[in-house]
Amino acid sequence: MTSTSRMVKSGVIAFVALELESAGSLEKSTYTQYYLSAKQGLEECLRDISHDRRIILSQLRHILAVLFLLSYIDLLTKDVSKAHANLREGFNTLQMVEIENLCITEKRLLSWLRLLDARAVSAGGEGLFLTDEDSAINTDLRSPDSSIGEVESGLEDAEAALEDFVMRPAYFFFQKVQLFMGRVSKIDPWHRQRGTVEDETEVMVIAASITRDIKSLWQQRPPLMDHAVAGRLSTLLSPGLAETITRTMRVYHANYHASFIHLHRVAYKNLPRTADVIKAMDEIRQVTRLVLESPCPSSPPDISTIATPSGSTGSMHSLPVNMLWPLLMLGVETEDTDQRTWVLSCIKGMENVASNAGITHDVLQEVIRRQDETKQRVDIRKVMHEIFDRAFAIV
Repeated sequence: MTSTSRMVKSGVIAFVALELESAGSLEKSTYTQYYLSAKQGLEECLRDISHDRRIILSQLRHILAVLFLLSYIDLLTKDVSKAHANLREGFNTLQMVEIENLCITEKRLLSWLRLLDARAVSAGGEGLFLTDEDSAINTDLRSPDSSIGEVESGLEDAEAALEDFVMRPAYFFFQKVQLFMGRVSKIDPWHRQRGTVEDETEVMVIAASITRDIKSLWQQRPPLMDHAVAGRLSTLLSPGLAETITRTMRVYHANYHASFIHLHRVAYKNLPRTADVIKAMDEIRQVTRLVLESPCPSSPPDISTIATPSGSTGSMHSLPVNMLWPLLMLGVETEDTDQRTWVLSCIKGMENVASNAGITHDVLQEVIRRQDETKQRVDIRKVMHEIFDRAFAIV
C-alpha cells in the first residue's frame, strides 16, 4: 500500500519512527511529523468521500490501514483521547460499506482495529466495535474464494503457508479473547453506574453471561493449542515453525485465562477468588515460565531480555509484548511476595519492546501497596488517574 498511498506510507514511517525512538536509536518526537502527514492525508481522503461515496471502494483498505497505525501509535504514546477519535472514525467509515463484501486484507485490518478497540475500552473507550461481538467477528478471517490468490501471493514459501494455515484458528481464538477485555471493561464503574442493589444485580447477570461465553470459547480453542502449550509440536514440525507456533499459542493461552481474573475484579470485587480465578493464576504463571525457558524464534523482533526470576531453571529467554496484560492480572491478584517480585521483574524487563511496560510496572507496584494497606482489591484505572493523571491501554 505504501507504493500507492502517501498517507499509508506516512503512517508506516510514523510507527517505525516511534519504535526506533522507544529503542533509543532515534531522536524523540520524530514520528510526530509523519503522524500529522498521515492524519492530513486521511482527512483529505474522507473529505473526498463525503463528496463522492464511490471513492471509498478503492480507498477503504488505505483508510483502515492508516486508522489502525494512528490508533496504535496513540495507545503506545498514551494519548487515549486521540485513539478514541481515530477508532470512532474507523467505525463510522465502516458504516458506509457491507462487511461481508470486504476483501481479506480489509477484514484483517478490521480485526486489528477491533483488537485495539477492545484494549482501548479499559482506558475509557466507547467500545464501538464490541456492540455485537459474536456475529461481528465470525467472518473477519474467513476469506472468500476470490481472495485466495491474494493470500497465496503474499506467502514466500511452503513453511510460511503452513504457519498461516495453522495460526488462523489461533488468531481467531485470540481475537475473541481480546473482546472479553472490552466486554468486561464496559461493566466497570468507569463505563456504567455501580453501587446500588439494582446496579450490582444487573452487573452480576452480565458477568454470568460473560463467564459462560469465556468457558464456551475454551471448547472452540484450536485443536493444536493443548499440544503447543505442552511443548509437543517439535516432533511434528520443523524446529523454527514449532517454536513460533508454540510461543504464540502459549501467549494466547495466558491471555485467555487472564479474562477470568479481569472479570472477577470488575464484577465480584469484594468476593473471594473462585476456582476459575485460582486456576487462571496458576496457568498464567506456568505458561510465563514456559515462554521464558523456551527457545526464541528468530522473528519477529518483538522481544526483550529480562533478569532470571527467582527459582527458575534452564536457559533464560524473553517475553513477547502480549504477555503484559496477563502478567498485570496475575500481579494484582497474587499475594505471594516472591511471585509479586517475579511478575514485576518480568514486566520491567519488557520496557524495550512495550512502551508502557515501565509505567505498568509502577502502576502494579502502587496497586499492590494499596491493596496490602486496605486489605481489599483496588481499581487499576483509579490508580492510573491518581498517580499519573491519566489512564492508558495495555497494548
